[in-house]
Amino acid sequence: MQLRSHAARSYLLLGMIALTFATISISGSGSARAVPPGSAPKSTAPATDVTTSCPHPGTLSAPSTQVVDEPGEPAGTTMQATIYTTSNGTDTAQQRIPPTGWKPATATQFELTYFNIPPRPAATDPTYAAWKDEWVDHYSGIEPATLCQRIGSGSAGNPWDGQINRNPWAGVISTAAPITETYGSTEWNPGTPCAAQPDGYTNWVGIGGVGLDHGLLQNGFWSSHQTGSSNLFYEAIITGTTSLDTTPVPLQVANMNRYDLFNISTTYSQAAKTVTFGWHDLTTGAVASFGPYDGFYVNGTRYALSFWYDPSTGEAIDEHQYAHMRNFGTDVWSNVQVRTNGGSLQLIRNVAHYGAYSTNGSTGFAYVGSGGGGGSFNDIWNSC
Repeated sequence: MQLRSHAARSYLLLGMIALTFATISISGSGSARAVPPGSAPKSTAPATDVTTSCPHPGTLSAPSTQVVDEPGEPAGTTMQATIYTTSNGTDTAQQRIPPTGWKPATATQFELTYFNIPPRPAATDPTYAAWKDEWVDHYSGIEPATLCQRIGSGSAGNPWDGQINRNPWAGVISTAAPITETYGSTEWNPGTPCAAQPDGYTNWVGIGGVGLDHGLLQNGFWSSHQTGSSNLFYEAIITGTTSLDTTPVPLQVANMNRYDLFNISTTYSQAAKTVTFGWHDLTTGAVASFGPYDGFYVNGTRYALSFWYDPSTGEAIDEHQYAHMRNFGTDVWSNVQVRTNGGSLQLIRNVAHYGAYSTNGSTGFAYVGSGGGGGSFNDIWNSC
């Protein structure tokens, strides 16, 4: 079995060991997205603003205004949005930013969908408290993001070129198919760098990607342990009979700190056949959302999303981009959930799943700690 991740150019999984977790019965297995219970989403590590770390940023247009009629509302009811267009020369995306003063708590359901925010439950619904926790108590606004040049695209001076190597990884994989969303909270506690070498580390959620001919849609963070820089990224990749890889598409966004507690999500719409990638910094309240996408370009040709959407698995993964471990520390995952067939979110360890890690040479391995609760676990990187 192979798990192909965003930087796995060899697509080789070395010495994978599967670990089975005991199912933990806790309340709220169908819970909505939320800030993990008991969490204090505060930055304790040095600030790393992901707005400054893109080596080859693309363009971000001047804002324009879009006025949209709201269906289901009284005649003449409109909504105004600010539209930004960003391009890196290969990919182009439009982003919808709400007007000043707009709040999810008082928005219509149409507006929430338009801005890629989950529907607001009724105040009497058991999931309302969780929705309020994320989208009222920890929301400050949607930030315009700039697409950066794709990683590994060969531009001179791109510090990521040539660093894509064998990939030790660790995480939890759900097989509660068909998966239509993977979602989770992640907080990285970095270790002390072992050596000043150009290495990289990612943590991400995704749909698919286990085995040849199984496409993967994923998004999360790419971080350089040497320079301390970080980027949000998304990617679509498949290898096997057909091999199509967008390579990682980095983004730069203001008002987000790599060491904060984040919610990240990969969401597939069965009706529209599109994917949306989301990031939410629960300390600053800043949100970045890219999509919905119904396809991507590879080598100048546009392919439909169906090439990459594989509903058989959903996963939350930490991955190292160098041949040896570099003491990246611990990534604390909590409230990790999957949505099956468009239904309710379920904590990943309360449904069909397995924990797994890959070894890499004799230098050590990444492994999954037990954590606590049906949506919690830790990925721990061995020291140098």
